[in-house]
Amino acid sequence: MTGTRDGSPDRNGLRADEAFECPDCGARWYYTRHRCPDCGEREAATVELGVGELVAATRVEVTPADVRSPNRLGVAAFGDVRLVAQIDGSDVDVGDRVAFDGAYALREGDERREPRLTAADESDA
Repeated sequence: MTGTRDGSPDRNGLRADEAFECPDCGARWYYTRHRCPDCGEREAATVELGVGELVAATRVEVTPADVRSPNRLGVAAFGDVRLVAQIDGSDVDVGDRVAFDGAYALREGDERREPRLTAADESDA
């Protein structure tokens, strides 16, 4: 598994904590799109998301043999940007502040990387 909190690229050349922002209308989104979902603009800048809030969580007990079990997943809100991510550790609950802990492969040998969240600490302001 790869991924760090040091700002190195993890997810398709982007850091796990970066989102897209439309220069025309200011809309923000996380997952790669060819156009702004609000106005259709083709260009986009990247912005750092910082600290968010865990708004929903679940724990998957039955997983394929090559996926960790239990596998905690959550929906996190970073302002108006929401995303689904793995949750690192059991000390994060709905309503807690969360920060990115890099992007990780779900399965060994998988080249695709997805974000992982952890409890935010005071240095994650």
